[in-house]
Amino acid sequence: MSIKIMKIVFLFLVAVTFAGCQNSTPITSNDCVTHEDLKVQMQVTIVIVANGTPMMLPPNIGIEPECTKALHTHDGSSIVYVESPDRKEFTLLDFMEVWGDQNPYRELPEIKISLNGELFSGDFEDLILKDGDRIVVDYRDAR
Repeated sequence: MSIKIMKIVFLFLVAVTFAGCQNSTPITSNDCVTHEDLKVQMQVTIVIVANGTPMMLPPNIGIEPECTKALHTHDGSSIVYVESPDRKEFTLLDFMEVWGDQNPYRELPEIKISLNGELFSGDFEDLILKDGDRIVVDYRDAR
């Protein structure tokens, strides 16, 4: 095969690959995912403390009939499964959006977050979930 033909084939393959990337829509935390071709698979423990009382996350957050979201729980162990076909970083805010109106603590005005035993001073959207993280979200009534 001549060098000219090899260059044309190479450029064609690069163009097809690039076009495929441009047309794909990145997954969001509220999209349904399958267990095929996952590029992100991790587990994060999220414990809720409501007015001083530790609570486990309920089962099946992010799981509906015919739909499992990228961030979800299976049982009452407080383990959040993060599974995505895209290499994307998900945040604590993404999980809270999946939990949505079913989160009974969302109306409590004071929130403190700790990450792996250290106080986290940023916002929900800044806390990127990483495999093995242990996050405590402390909800409290205003004092």
